[in-house]
Amino acid sequence: MSGFCGWFGAGGEVAESDSQLQVMADALPHYGTCDRWIGRKTNGALAMAASARLGAFLSNGRFLATIEGYPYWSHPDLQTLAREQGHANALVEAFRRFGVDLFDHLHGPFSFALWDQDDGQGLAAVDRLGVQPLSYARVDGGLIFGSTTDSVRVHESVGSPLSPQGVFNYLYFYRVPCPGTIFGNQEKLRPANYVRFANGSAQVATYWRMPYGQPSDASFGELKEELLARLRQAMTRCLADEDETNGGAFLSGGLDSSTVLGLLAEQRPGRSPAFTIGFDVDGYDESHFARVASRHFKTDHEEYNLTPDDVVELVPKLAHIYDEPMGNASVVPSFFCARLAQGKGTSLLMAGDGGDELFAGNSRYTELQVYERYRHIPALLRKGLIEPAVAALAALTGARIVRRARNYVTDANRPLYELIERYNLLADVPAGEIMHGDVVDQVNAGDPMNTFRERYEAMPNIGTVQKLMLLDQQITLADNDIRKVSRMCELAGVRVRYPLLDEELAVFSATVPAEMHLRGGRLRDFYKRSLQEFLPDEIIGKSKHGFGMPTEIWMKSDARLRDMCRESLVSLKRRRLLNDGYVDPVITDLETDERTKFSGATWDLMILEQWMAARSL
Repeated sequence: MSGFCGWFGAGGEVAESDSQLQVMADALPHYGTCDRWIGRKTNGALAMAASARLGAFLSNGRFLATIEGYPYWSHPDLQTLAREQGHANALVEAFRRFGVDLFDHLHGPFSFALWDQDDGQGLAAVDRLGVQPLSYARVDGGLIFGSTTDSVRVHESVGSPLSPQGVFNYLYFYRVPCPGTIFGNQEKLRPANYVRFANGSAQVATYWRMPYGQPSDASFGELKEELLARLRQAMTRCLADEDETNGGAFLSGGLDSSTVLGLLAEQRPGRSPAFTIGFDVDGYDESHFARVASRHFKTDHEEYNLTPDDVVELVPKLAHIYDEPMGNASVVPSFFCARLAQGKGTSLLMAGDGGDELFAGNSRYTELQVYERYRHIPALLRKGLIEPAVAALAALTGARIVRRARNYVTDANRPLYELIERYNLLADVPAGEIMHGDVVDQVNAGDPMNTFRERYEAMPNIGTVQKLMLLDQQITLADNDIRKVSRMCELAGVRVRYPLLDEELAVFSATVPAEMHLRGGRLRDFYKRSLQEFLPDEIIGKSKHGFGMPTEIWMKSDARLRDMCRESLVSLKRRRLLNDGYVDPVITDLETDERTKFSGATWDLMILEQWMAARSL
């Protein structure tokens, strides 16, 4: 739908530069009607291919600038300038006045790039919550960047060297977390990061952090009223400048999608269609709850039941639309839900992503507290009595309760961030068991855990729950869920907004005390109690499910999908990238009716092969 690319300091002949910029712009995703702007100055160039609003690109005597997303300005002069002349003009003026302090005045989901020819410096950045992506590559004397890794890799100075470490990290996370990429010479900006280029070098820095560590002392009632006000304000912001007849919502029937639908219906009664995906598979279909929410808010409701044929149709398209392999199988319902909306004339969808990560909705927040409580026991008692006693009992008997006690004590002595992925198939597995011998020396099996440790320890003075939420905001949300939904909407030809990722709502969430979020060990207690009068009781009381997919069932039961998986895995083996001892059991698993520990890897490996084949890597 939109995107930009370019470089700072790369130079080159004029004709060659223009040609190179065209190649990069052509590598940006183009779905639907697109305009294109291209500008070039000495040592700086930018291209934007977009269905974006007027004013997203600027080229004047001194500056080149482009900005993408849905930014807004808190400075009144910049508000006026953006409204009258476009956000690119406001960005340039903000940079001219405030330099890198412009982020004090720029808000919302955005990514941008700006080149100042007079000072010979460039600045590129992404928003605070990582809604908009940006990749970059450092080259000799320059910085190449783009909204996708594909637009960067086609630059003649960059290329497409596959990173074995990036592949390993993909298999571990089923996506490649920031700042890494699947390519060996590219990086991605993390949320709230900017990269500044000057004097031939580039420096990355963080301009904002979630304001954890300063819990509010307001009462529940006061915080509840503020939450409701912030939610409504977030939806108002998403609908600003939008056509009154446009706007629908993803509706899974869960807490967040139901909230978003309710907020939308409240502001546009009778004009807020909801779209739901169902499955004819026990344990996956939650369309009943979606109907409950739709009836409650008196909205039109459209449903579509997915089949294995839909998956077979979509997989090859996934390989092209994602600039890095995306192993989250719920991309499938995301796409068909967006396509359903597009087919019904809706070109803007509201998505409910973000609620779990901002308001403590993931089960590990309570699960890991069990281990934290153990650590509050005096060390003398733990080390001098409990652990020796458990070890002695384990030496005498293999009783289940003793094994569980031993495992609990062992896990409780590990850093909490290590326990997040303790059930991961690749956790604590040597790289040689996963990667082929030709590339294994290029892989550090501990790198994924280093990602957890670095982010977990980045804010040492906040509580465990906030640290876990911060991890999820970056790794689960920015690196996964947002990319999943945004690209599928792009492929379907609709735009998407994330009301629950409103910046001011996020800042407010950080002030809610952790004990209020998880009162009585109940996930999202503050949020649920606050919305009891807004949402149906059945939605408030339902167990968490998510936008799951019965892929493991279908890959075994549907002949076409099973054949696609097998062919992809066999082709992947030939690449001498992964160890046969890792891939062969996954292939064998396809022929069994039972679920094994390898079943979860089938989809990820198929997507990896399809993605590489689409790029002739």
